[in-house]
Amino acid sequence: MGNELIELGLFKRRPVDRESFVVRMGALSGRLFSLMSDIAVESESLKTSEFRSQLERTQNQLTKVSDGDVMVSVIQKGLAVCQEFCRNSRAYLQEREAEIRQVIDLLREALGTLTGESENFNQRLTESTTRFIRLNEIEDLRELKKQIADEVNQLARVVAEKKQQDEILYASMTKRFVHLQEKFKQTEQEVFIDALTRVGNRRSTDRAIKRAIMEAGGKPIILGVLDLDDFKKINDAHGHQVGDQALIGVAETIGNEIRSSDFFGRYGGDEFVLVFTNTTMLQAEMRFQQLRAKIEASRFEFMDGQIKRSINCTVSCGLAESMQGDSAETLVRRADKALYVAKSRGRNCVVAWGRSM
Repeated sequence: MGNELIELGLFKRRPVDRESFVVRMGALSGRLFSLMSDIAVESESLKTSEFRSQLERTQNQLTKVSDGDVMVSVIQKGLAVCQEFCRNSRAYLQEREAEIRQVIDLLREALGTLTGESENFNQRLTESTTRFIRLNEIEDLRELKKQIADEVNQLARVVAEKKQQDEILYASMTKRFVHLQEKFKQTEQEVFIDALTRVGNRRSTDRAIKRAIMEAGGKPIILGVLDLDDFKKINDAHGHQVGDQALIGVAETIGNEIRSSDFFGRYGGDEFVLVFTNTTMLQAEMRFQQLRAKIEASRFEFMDGQIKRSINCTVSCGLAESMQGDSAETLVRRADKALYVAKSRGRNCVVAWGRSM
């Protein structure tokens, strides 16, 4: 019936909008790659930041592709990157699980050893007590003194041996514990420290914002978001390695200027976050203006073959002050909006949400 209606001209077959479908599939694939980037395990050994950069490049490619065959090729390459990262992540997580098992085994061993040693010690004390009781049967005073002296000496040896065994056990357990502690400390750094800039990563930044809001007790905190201006142009002109050096240089400059009580982290890409407590918005604006000027005046060196060159960067800054009932998400959102305004005003400036907008 459908074909007959079409032949009568009542309906027409609509051509498939192939280009629109490819674009929509590209957008969907880009969102999926973005999700993969968000849930990726943070680890320096896994090179998670490099993995995210690869996915970001894949997402950029997807936004520019309208040909179906090219789209398939881009997605396949992105999937290959994801599969490789997942394989490495599986091995990494299995290693972390093995480390946890080592701790559990160490605790079990310590408990078993302590229990066994305690039972052995108690048994030897019981035997000594029994022998002391039997001394009542000795009538010869000289023999009694001799037996008491022997028992006291033997009891002293038992106590000394127990103490020596305890010291050996404690030293052994301590050595193994310190080794595990060092391994976990390294793992923790991989989880919460950005591999490139050595400041807090996205995970530790989110945690720091939530903690600052919770511990502020209703008092306002200041959240600042800094973004390198025209960072893509630096990568395009000089390569990603130089871009990385710029990020490292900016991070070092900021790190040298902030207080020990301030939190500083890399939120992702070329975006950094600072959390200030016990600071007014006016004071925060002044400090961010100083940071902005310091970065603008700095030169970041890199090697171009055998030639040493340098570049300079500028940053745009958005500030937001926490309000009653704020969550980390709402506070970050306002700071991001202030940053957007700073970008729209020509970059290399500081905008405070609600003050200088």
